[in-house]
Amino acid sequence: MKSSRAATENGVVPAGDTVQNIVDVAQELVQSRGFNAFSYRDVAARVGVKTSSIHYHFPTKGDLACALVSRYRAKMQSARDHIEATYPRPVEQVEAFLNLLCATFERENMICLCGMLATDAATLPDDARAEIRGFFEDNETWLLRVLEQGRKAGELHFEGEPEEASHALFCAMQGAMIGAATFGRSARVNECARWILGSLKTI
Repeated sequence: MKSSRAATENGVVPAGDTVQNIVDVAQELVQSRGFNAFSYRDVAARVGVKTSSIHYHFPTKGDLACALVSRYRAKMQSARDHIEATYPRPVEQVEAFLNLLCATFERENMICLCGMLATDAATLPDDARAEIRGFFEDNETWLLRVLEQGRKAGELHFEGEPEEASHALFCAMQGAMIGAATFGRSARVNECARWILGSLKTI
């Protein structure tokens, strides 16, 4: 989700919680450049600390990747919990979830953190890859349940199994973010969301 990105004009993050600042800056760099396109030196310059300080908290870049995804997963879990607490009907929950992804891209103009990390999965350690898979599984499992409930309630219609639909929905939105970033047109994410919802809704 959204990083603080509380940078001053000279690009240095204000003093505060060092670990929080490190993770915030690293998340922004991953989402804007890619995991392999920045170094601890880049993070240190932005946070205003020595690289040794970053290594103290995150001995390897793989450790940093795990921390990034773990926090991202927790924030997404909170967002899904909020959706369930706010919207009682499955069709409303799907719409709110799609709106969440659209708003996240529009607010940051960046691809999903885990979508970006997934492109570098071959170069990441096993535990980081497991965290990224966990992020996708978290969302797809939640969508599977909501889609299944929506079909039973007569609010949602789709062909095939709910598991297949959940995979297709989430991957379509991830792809829409990549397309939007490529063309510099955030409307592509909203267009994908509208198409998905229009295809699923029975009324």
